[in-house]
Amino acid sequence: MNTLRNLLILLALIFIIGESGFGQPSGPQRRHPEMGSERLGKYKKMRLIEALDLKEEEAVRFMAKFNTHENNLHDLMKNRKDIIDQLESILRSKGTDKEFQKLFAQLEENDQKMFNERQRFHNEVKGALTAEQAAKFLVFDRNFNRELRGAMDDMRRERRERNMR
Repeated sequence: MNTLRNLLILLALIFIIGESGFGQPSGPQRRHPEMGSERLGKYKKMRLIEALDLKEEEAVRFMAKFNTHENNLHDLMKNRKDIIDQLESILRSKGTDKEFQKLFAQLEENDQKMFNERQRFHNEVKGALTAEQAAKFLVFDRNFNRELRGAMDDMRRERRERNMR
């Protein structure tokens, strides 16, 4: 079962990366950088619906909530990155303690918003799904990300081994 899961993830990654192997196409065929993550997101949603065994109507309702959550988190993560970029800029320009403290406060507020968003979504999930489905969702989310990292590490390792031959 675990081998099958790894194979599915590996196939999804190959599909995501596309025909060009591990490099990026050049010229007019060059893809938008978000395309790979978009495909991965679609694959994750497909696997999630399967893991939760949702009927079509349930899947539509759940995915609307899931998409809203993912978009909210994406925005908050982007904001977090922007704040840290500002910290980096201030470090380079030898900023003042006051400037650092202002950004630390913004970062703390943003992180609190991220926590609140996750908590809001988990409460929404518990209300929209059975207890078993909610548990399956949490386990799926953790395992999917672990397996994805593992499959990517395996691909990198195999690529290095091929290059060494």
